[in-house]
Amino acid sequence: MEIEASGSGNAGDAGSSGATAQLGKDDFLKLLIAQMQQQDPLNPADGAQFLAQLAQFTNLEQMVQINAKLDTLAMAQASLSSTAVASLIGHTVTVRGDAVELVEGEQPALHFEMESNVESCTVTIRDQDGRVVRTMELGGCQAGSNEVIWDGCDDDGNRLPAGSYTFSVNGTDAQGRQVEGDGLVTGVVTGVSYDQGYPQLLLGQVRVSLGDVVEIL
Repeated sequence: MEIEASGSGNAGDAGSSGATAQLGKDDFLKLLIAQMQQQDPLNPADGAQFLAQLAQFTNLEQMVQINAKLDTLAMAQASLSSTAVASLIGHTVTVRGDAVELVEGEQPALHFEMESNVESCTVTIRDQDGRVVRTMELGGCQAGSNEVIWDGCDDDGNRLPAGSYTFSVNGTDAQGRQVEGDGLVTGVVTGVSYDQGYPQLLLGQVRVSLGDVVEIL
């Protein structure tokens, strides 16, 4: 009674696929030599075709080596970047942003920059839900850095609860044009977090992008 060996063909295919996946430069050269030895003397293969195949394989091998080196370089840069970012912990930095942390019993300073002198300037403070809780009319503001102290109260004079708020600055110059101010946040870096691989600095409860840092004090 003959028993048919089932699955032998599949095993051979798997082995062939594995061997193909492991083909390297030496195997490629052996195949070319074998092809030249088995060619028909009366109808020899085109030499230019062999050269083209060799060139293609060489280019592919070089690209693989370059990619490997780029991966190594990227890993080294990421390691250096993480070390550099971590070294900012404990340092005071100034970053572009609109966040302000209200701490119980304190009156935070709001820093901002104007690109030009303005005749009137309004600072608007909002809570975490986006509601306007305080509006401060400052009069004129100069081009460059400006500062205003917020007493932590709303428009009715009630002390607001501690937490995170945002502020915006808008001014009007002598020609009646609207000028928007850029908020600045100064604080001590208390930690580092990562969002999809990009580092963010923690200034207490405030998260800021590393690219927004304008000064390290």
